[in-house]
Amino acid sequence: MMSDVSSRDTARRDPNTPETTAETAPGDTAEDSAGPPQLEHPEHPEHPDDQVSGGDEPVSAGGSGTRTLTRRERLRRDRRRRWAVAMIAVLSGIAAASASGDGTAPAQSSATSLTGPQGGASPQADTLLLAHRTDDGTLDLAVVIVSDPATRGKAAVMLLPPPTMVQVPALQTQTLSSLPAFVDDDILALTIVNATGLRVDQAIIADDLLLAQLLAPADPMTVEFGRGVRIEDDNGTFGYPEGRHELAPADAYRTLLGAEAGGAMAHLVTVQSVLDGWFARLGRSAVANETIAVDERAALLGAVGGADVLFRSLPVERVDIGDDERFRLLDHEARDLIEQDFARARIARGERPRAELRNGTGTVGITQRASRFLVPDGIQVALTDNVPGFGQETTTIIYYRDEDRGAARRVARALGVGTIVQSAREIDVVDLSVVLGRDFEQAHPELFTPATEAGR
Repeated sequence: MMSDVSSRDTARRDPNTPETTAETAPGDTAEDSAGPPQLEHPEHPEHPDDQVSGGDEPVSAGGSGTRTLTRRERLRRDRRRRWAVAMIAVLSGIAAASASGDGTAPAQSSATSLTGPQGGASPQADTLLLAHRTDDGTLDLAVVIVSDPATRGKAAVMLLPPPTMVQVPALQTQTLSSLPAFVDDDILALTIVNATGLRVDQAIIADDLLLAQLLAPADPMTVEFGRGVRIEDDNGTFGYPEGRHELAPADAYRTLLGAEAGGAMAHLVTVQSVLDGWFARLGRSAVANETIAVDERAALLGAVGGADVLFRSLPVERVDIGDDERFRLLDHEARDLIEQDFARARIARGERPRAELRNGTGTVGITQRASRFLVPDGIQVALTDNVPGFGQETTTIIYYRDEDRGAARRVARALGVGTIVQSAREIDVVDLSVVLGRDFEQAHPELFTPATEAGR
């Protein structure tokens, strides 16, 4: 079983020592090559890639506990203050329109559909990524909802803590909460698939207005809190004692997106309670139909309406990084949880091969583009980096153990190009190294424009 990437797992290589035995796999998509580039894995695997990272690097794990709101959260709250009153008014207006039978045009939202696994396999369960993006480019809500036709009357939800640090192709380690500031919705969804191993068939990355519109038909919703809740948001502080409460859509909106002194994990308990009440309300066909009319991608919400919903949180542990709250994904625990409770929503069966992608051409964002082919095919992108000097013409796929040869062939098929070679030396950091060459760009010209060239 592969261990988490850390400096002690990384073996330094001598760049003067031959790394591979030249071999082109028969029957693979490949071109002749003079051999793979020399690769060196330094002590710390968090390399700069072909774009500049805007996030902080992870540090060692620390303790958890209750806390006051951080400076970043307070700044975010202040920037969003101008939206609060407007959103409450919008929610009230939509609810009134629904009650009177008047239609409300849905807000436009750039969202993505990411279907997997590829290769002709039909999905076993339907999945929806539902997330909320603030006007200042912060992700403050993200859940993956699973509806399986084989388990009628049941559904499952994976709650994703926004401060979780994840590997973003071409951008290295970022928090989920920061992603909208760096990537489009398609890459945001792809990053969540890469981190969790869960498929995302449809994604709604909602802005303030769209989330308000989705909640509006469920007026009122019955929400049961298992503990007292105290929320701070743009309008101030409010709360609910333990027990059952009737929430208007505006109150549900504020409760979902507010902050709690206990931190992100404590707030996920509150989010679960609100979602449970919302899903119960969606069990009424009229409410579900009105919600789907807002955005057709919300059809899966109608399928989970009234279902017995299993809620799970992505396994993480807190890391000590000063004033800001951050979490590290517990890879093995997450894989076991998905195997147990989300097996029919996995991107791939079994353990996913871990790959590093190397930019061998100097084209900005090439590793991110390659990830669009690999992640839906069950390859986990663990690292991205540059090849010194670039100039790589042929894509080279290096595997380190005999048992990973099949995974290397899968990468070549997914990319449509690639010479496969086996390294003479095993490493523990990744299973595969993929050096992207000019042939990958030539095979997929629709993905590249002059604006993406190095140096811009």
